[in-house]
Amino acid sequence: MSESKTNNDTVKVAVRIRPINKSEQTENASSIISVSDNVVNIIEPVSSVSKSFGFDYVFGAKTNNLDIYNSVGRDIVKNAMAGYNCCILAYGQTGSGKTYTMLNYVPQNSKDTMLNYVPQNSKDAMLNYVPRNASEETIVSNNGLIPRIAEELLNNVSSNKSPNVEYQIEVSFVEIYAEKIFDLLSDSHPALKLHINPTIGTYIEGLTSIAVTNISQVMKLIEKGFKHRSTSSTAMNEQSSRSHAIFNISFKQITYSPFSDAQVENNRSMNMQDEKPRKIISEKTSKIKLVDLAGSERVKTSKVTGVNFQEAIAINKSLSMLSTVFNELVETGTTTKCRSSILTSILADSITGNSKTVIIANVSPASIQYEISLQTLFYVHRTKKIVVKAHINEITSAETQSIVNELKAEIERLKFELLKTTDLEEVNRLKEELAEYERLYKESTISWSDKLKTSQESITVLETELTRLDSIIAEKENEKVSLMNEKTKLEADIANLSGEKESLANEIYNMQNEKTILMGDKVSLTNEKLQLLGEKVSLMNSIHDLHVVIDEMNHNIEILRNENNHLTESLENLKSERQKHVDLLKNLNNRFKPQQ
Repeated sequence: MSESKTNNDTVKVAVRIRPINKSEQTENASSIISVSDNVVNIIEPVSSVSKSFGFDYVFGAKTNNLDIYNSVGRDIVKNAMAGYNCCILAYGQTGSGKTYTMLNYVPQNSKDTMLNYVPQNSKDAMLNYVPRNASEETIVSNNGLIPRIAEELLNNVSSNKSPNVEYQIEVSFVEIYAEKIFDLLSDSHPALKLHINPTIGTYIEGLTSIAVTNISQVMKLIEKGFKHRSTSSTAMNEQSSRSHAIFNISFKQITYSPFSDAQVENNRSMNMQDEKPRKIISEKTSKIKLVDLAGSERVKTSKVTGVNFQEAIAINKSLSMLSTVFNELVETGTTTKCRSSILTSILADSITGNSKTVIIANVSPASIQYEISLQTLFYVHRTKKIVVKAHINEITSAETQSIVNELKAEIERLKFELLKTTDLEEVNRLKEELAEYERLYKESTISWSDKLKTSQESITVLETELTRLDSIIAEKENEKVSLMNEKTKLEADIANLSGEKESLANEIYNMQNEKTILMGDKVSLTNEKLQLLGEKVSLMNSIHDLHVVIDEMNHNIEILRNENNHLTESLENLKSERQKHVDLLKNLNNRFKPQQ
């Protein structure tokens, strides 16, 4: 590696205090946090004992995302342009505003978000977003850090007119869920493998990386990834992120030797004014990791059960390992635990050395959240002591070629090993390793123009897919409204059936009593009376729906009401109909349960 400037620094820590939310207001929570001059004061609700913590940046409840970007985000872009690796980690409990801080976006001059905005009060809200009828100033001020950083980086690139520098920007979007890596930009979703390569370092095998040239392309990719991300409802957040999400930006600046006067004249004569010089002098590469961590939570507070309970355990375990790494770095300056989890393995460079890293802790000021808010403040305050040694990542063309040559040499070695190996298991291992090195070699030699072409094809397919998905979502929303209406009607029907059942039950009870009396009333009759009664039997049966039994030998009659049998049958039919409605209502309720 060519000689580069190393910058010794510490991890920067920012704290953002969000407003008290409606759930906390319902529980009559009060605010126990105040801020002043980058100091956070938190008061214990019962004893009123106050604790204070100082940070590099502190943002109160009235702060918007533009304020945070101006304080934190612009430096990230500036450092990336200089060639440093950069990282922002959004940390905090479930529902504290991490995703809002990192991902919120609406295009400028537009009042419709590209991330399927729904109003704040909706239970289906994916983001705690500003209302559609908000002013344009309010909307733009609430764009999150990820779209802002991407947009300013792209704007800087487009405004640079140097004929000797070429800029290449690629993005990827990954999710870490239950200690497995998933590609949020891929249409298939198998878990991916993490590799540590001696030549190129740590990388994710098969991860989709898309070349981009404008913010519209970036937002379409974010939208796709956001829809794939694992979310679920908890008592603390209607759409709690159940995974860690990492948006990666690879920013490369390639400097070419300038044209000679003869080359310039030749290009003009050949109408090739935009041709780049062929000889590369150096390459400067910055890797930007923008991380929206899963919410830390206490199971008792978030009230998760079943699958969500297992998710919470996995999330807390992952965050616990991150905490262990931070503690080792604070106490000893080094760590041996980075490879102990997927999250810390991917973030190894960002948290142990070669990166300009900022942690943004998102905190609730509510009195009912005192313990976890205090824990968060104490935790991130310690990370201020972590020393990082970021350096400008610049290599010469000779060093770039050396990397390519190493990959090529490893391919030849693996091919030779395959020829002399007979063990089937070893053959399969070598084939897998060879395929991966061939893929890396191909990626390192593919031209930027070819990458742009392939990426544009992918984005075109994505646009078609998003249009199709939007259509499906609209259909599902209409179906949901229809089903909700049907559900309301069924609930009314069941209420009516319940009332009718009650009425019929009372009537049958009365008829049963009457039947008992009549069945016991065996009247002694004279022959004359029997004769007269016999003449009226058929009339009584037809008019009164009575079943009259005449015992001429014993001079007795027995009168039964047929309608009692009819009412019993009618009640059984109503019971059956009601059960069908109840079963249908259960199915509808299951369909509206939050997805796991």
